[in-house]
Parts: sequence; C-alpha cells; structure tokens
Amino acid sequence: MLSKGQDRQIVGNAGMYFIAYRLSRLGWNAMPTSRNARGVDIVIYNRYASITRTIQVKTLSNYAPISLGKSIDGLIADFIIVCVLTEEVPSTYIMTKTEMIELEEIQKQLPNATEKDLWAANSKSLWETFASVSHEK
Repeated sequence: MLSKGQDRQIVGNAGMYFIAYRLSRLGWNAMPTSRNARGVDIVIYNRYASITRTIQVKTLSNYAPISLGKSIDGLIADFIIVCVLTEEVPSTYIMTKTEMIELEEIQKQLPNATEKDLWAANSKSLWETFASVSHEK
C-alpha cells in the first residue's frame, strides 16, 4: 500500500504495472507504453497475436472521482481500468469505452457530478472476460 502524499508518477506506475501483471497472469502479452505520453497505457494481445486490446489505466491512492481530460471524445482505449491503491491488494474497476461514454452522460446531469464516484458503482468485473478471450485463436 502506498503512503499518503506519494508522488503521482509513482502512484500511476504502481497501478499500471499492477494491471499489466494481472493481464499477464490471465494469458495476455501486456506491453506498457511510454509514460507521460498521450494515448493508451497498455497494449495487450493474446498468445496467437490474433486479438489485441488497448487499456487506459487510471490509478488512485484513494476513492475519488477520476479525470479523463477535458473531453471523453479523446478517449481511444478499448477499456478503462481504474486501480485504487488503498489496500495491500489494489481494487480494480473495468469499463469499456462505450460504458464510460454512457456514464459521462449520466454524470453531466447530476448536481455536483465531480463528487460522484459512479465509475465504482457502475463498473463490473471483466477479469473473467479477459481470461477467456486471451486463449482464443
């Protein structure tokens, strides 16, 4: 578990590498991209290189609203994975790009939308999906 006040770069790295580790354990080849560059954080492909996916990782050191930038229109990843480092084993929340766009529309209509943690309440565990798809040809 990271301590309070930990450098944002270290927090981000911890989350990204944890997600890459989890995906690798499920049979994916996981390649983190250049840090601090625009775009996706991890590119994954199955053992046959017949299926590829892109991942945007958002890492938090506590439960808080996440930022996807000025507009969700620039989101290019297939999946957004939120990694919360509040426990020894991080909590993870996975959403597709489509689900995130729908969630943004809901948040726009809520008062104090920046205070809502809808990503945690509305995401579902897709780790099983990643596990089954990684072995397809």
